[in-house]
Amino acid sequence: ISEDESSLNINIDSLPALFDLDLNDEFTYVVSTQPNEGMVYVINDFIFALVSDFQDLSLDSIQVISFGYKTVNQNNNYSNEAFITIPIIGSEDPTTLNDDSFDDPIEDGGVYESNQPLINQLSDIDEDDAYTFEFVEQPNEGSVSWIDTSIGSFSFDVGSDFQYLSEGETTTVFFTYRTTNQNGDQSENDATVIITVTGTDDTTTLLDDLLNGPTEDGGQW
Repeated sequence: ISEDESSLNINIDSLPALFDLDLNDEFTYVVSTQPNEGMVYVINDFIFALVSDFQDLSLDSIQVISFGYKTVNQNNNYSNEAFITIPIIGSEDPTTLNDDSFDDPIEDGGVYESNQPLINQLSDIDEDDAYTFEFVEQPNEGSVSWIDTSIGSFSFDVGSDFQYLSEGETTTVFFTYRTTNQNGDQSENDATVIITVTGTDDTTTLLDDLLNGPTEDGGQW
């Protein structure tokens, strides 16, 4: 049964035949041990309800659960406990990405590494999924590169850009990214990282000049 199905009916008549020498006894089936996820109840047949469990399963991964049942006869005597095993098959759940910001870079600071990997901005209830991070759009100034594409750690190289900034003045650039998981499924959305760059004071340089034109009796120039 898939993790996305709501329930599974198990026909009691399809269960292995019970053995009792008392041929005229009548039996009622009861659930004696619930599974550790989902729940089982009896309405004519056994009904296994997945509820909202098993959403942590990755695509095609399998989790096996079991529940116990007994019979009780008209004299309120119970049988031994038997078990039914059910494999649950995972399906693909979407990966969503959140935007982030990075405020450390300064104008002449060189290369800056991200404070935390972008995987911390990722939401996916498939707990065993693995991801590859990829750039969608580079910033229009400076450049970004991946340190580790499996977790989304990155570096930002200020380069020779941003020299126009005065001391303490800021500007922002951004890049966008997405992820692809081990099954080739891309994230539901692209996300944006906004980078704030702060200016530093650049040295003011004066250039020598040569003034041609004045003559001995030419007055003020």
